[in-house]
Amino acid sequence: MKTSFKNQVNFALILTILFFLVLSCDAWIGLSGKVQDENGNAINQAKIIVEQGKSKVAEEKSGNDGSFGVRGDLSTFPFAGRIKLTVSKEGYEVYEKFLSQEELNRDKIDVTLKKN
Repeated sequence: MKTSFKNQVNFALILTILFFLVLSCDAWIGLSGKVQDENGNAINQAKIIVEQGKSKVAEEKSGNDGSFGVRGDLSTFPFAGRIKLTVSKEGYEVYEKFLSQEELNRDKIDVTLKKN
């Protein structure tokens, strides 16, 4: 009987360790796209921020042609928070959006900023 109990304890310990190893693994995010104004003109040096919950995952600025590409680590911990994209540039309204899984799977996310 003692051996069986000891085996059960060892098995439970191994499962617990595996569970926390899986939770501690990070995933990554890669978003690219273009920032433009309402007339389709590229907006350079717009600030692009990706957040998960209250943590900043990535920050980048758009290039001269308005294009951007951001990469960062995401937490796989349950309830770590939704993914939010924020794009800002002086003279324009701030763009904020929580991204759906479909949007995260897209190759490109284009953002249109409106003048203040």
